[in-house]
Amino acid sequence: MSKRIAGEGSVRERPDGRWEARVRLPDGRRKSAFAPTAAAANVKRLAILESIRQGLPVPDERLTVASFMATWLGAHGPSVRASTRRGYADVIEHSIIPALGTKKIAKLTAREVQTWLNELSEKKSPRTVQLARTVLRMALQQGLEWGDVTRNVADLTHGPKVERASVHPWDTEECEAFLAGMMEHRLQALYLCALTLGLRQGELLGLRWGDVDLARGELRVVQARIRGTQEYGPPKSAQSRRVMSLPDMTIEALRAHRERQANERTVMDTEWVETGLVFVTGRGTGIDGTNLTRDFHQAIARLKLRRIRFHDLRHSCASLLLAHGVSLREIMEWLGHSQISLTANTYSHVMPAAKKQAAAAMHSALTPKSPNSDPHQTEIGSAQRENYVVF
Repeated sequence: MSKRIAGEGSVRERPDGRWEARVRLPDGRRKSAFAPTAAAANVKRLAILESIRQGLPVPDERLTVASFMATWLGAHGPSVRASTRRGYADVIEHSIIPALGTKKIAKLTAREVQTWLNELSEKKSPRTVQLARTVLRMALQQGLEWGDVTRNVADLTHGPKVERASVHPWDTEECEAFLAGMMEHRLQALYLCALTLGLRQGELLGLRWGDVDLARGELRVVQARIRGTQEYGPPKSAQSRRVMSLPDMTIEALRAHRERQANERTVMDTEWVETGLVFVTGRGTGIDGTNLTRDFHQAIARLKLRRIRFHDLRHSCASLLLAHGVSLREIMEWLGHSQISLTANTYSHVMPAAKKQAAAAMHSALTPKSPNSDPHQTEIGSAQRENYVVF
């Protein structure tokens, strides 16, 4: 049985018991949508006609989440860093596809996505679940622009609350003990750069001699090693591309490191691989991040220091700067953060000392001076004291 409406498509019952809504698109193609009842099929027919009337693309009800995510990743990949794309691919493969892959993207509901998030939270960390929701949300937003979906159902869900990881950097004494114990280490200059400049591991491993001007005492951060690969790319963000002034101790360490590297190049002769990198292996090739982290942990175990992550050397740098009165704005630029709120939130654990300094400075600024401090202010100081009100 078929119900036809002139110029507005039709609704008919199929041999398998389903109902099919058919509408001819402006380009001449026919669009079909299926439903279990005639009424439901008619609703879909009207939705297709409304999309045509508004000049919107008509979603393909046969497109699965798995196929859509593959298309989105392929189109989105060139616009992001290789490491970011691999991260997206990993989330899609291990978190999204197993639960949602076979579902039709145009029919995906907020309830289904929320159920998936709740079940995923029982298996994986809040951070992983949050990332999975973010990736799906970005993909559906693109699908909205492409016309594959009519709304972003991920926007209607709630992800888990992710607590900011605690930062426990080394204090001054621990930093001094570490540097003293690494004086004869082959990569002493690398660890010194990590502590005094707060460079990320990838920025250290991507640093080239052409980016270092020891005569002027400057270093330019323009590339970083991409984690898990032997490739190099731009730093994490636009703000990460920066020029830094080198402390004298760092300049001396880099000079000694350059001489040591020249000797290694001579010894290796034709086996040396020239990369132009500042920090390399014993034969000139780039250093793998995993190997560097292992070396770092072995060193602090040997020195019997409190175990921290390699990235905490960057946090230690920021904490030392804050403790010595350097402003948040300057630290933000020093570390290459994109927002000052990120700097403030990350290093709030050392802010109490800075707040005490600010309180002391305010007290000093507004406390009436003693008559003995400036004889010319004696009468004024007395008059001011008479006007003070006690609350």
